[in-house]
Amino acid sequence: MKRLNLRVLRVMRHHKGQFVAITAVVIVGLMIYTALSMAIENLAATVDKYYEETNVADIYVELVRIPESVLDKIENYPYVDQVEGRIVYDVPLKVKDRDEKVKSTDHISVLSREEY
Repeated sequence: MKRLNLRVLRVMRHHKGQFVAITAVVIVGLMIYTALSMAIENLAATVDKYYEETNVADIYVELVRIPESVLDKIENYPYVDQVEGRIVYDVPLKVKDRDEKVKSTDHISVLSREEY
C-alpha cells in the first residue's frame, strides 16, 4: 500500500497541471450544485410563504348561476375554510382597440370559519 501511495504522489507531482485542473473542475461543480440546491429550497419556501400569506384559493369554480344557499352548504363541507361567490362580467372600455375588455368583479358573499 505504501508503494502505491508513493506512486500516486509521484504521478501527481509529474502532472501538476492536470491535477490542479481536475481539482478545480470538481470544486466548481460542487459549488454550482450547492448553490442550485439552496436556491431550489429557498424558492420553494418563498412560494409556500406567499400562498399562505395571500390566502390563494385552492380551487376556482366557474358557474352560470348558483344560489347563496348552496354557498352555505358548501361552506359546511369538511376541510372547507372559506367560500366566496362573485358576479363577474365583461364591460366595454373606450379605447382605440374596440376588442379590448375589462373584467369587473362583484363580491356577493364571503363565508369563513376563521377570521383573517
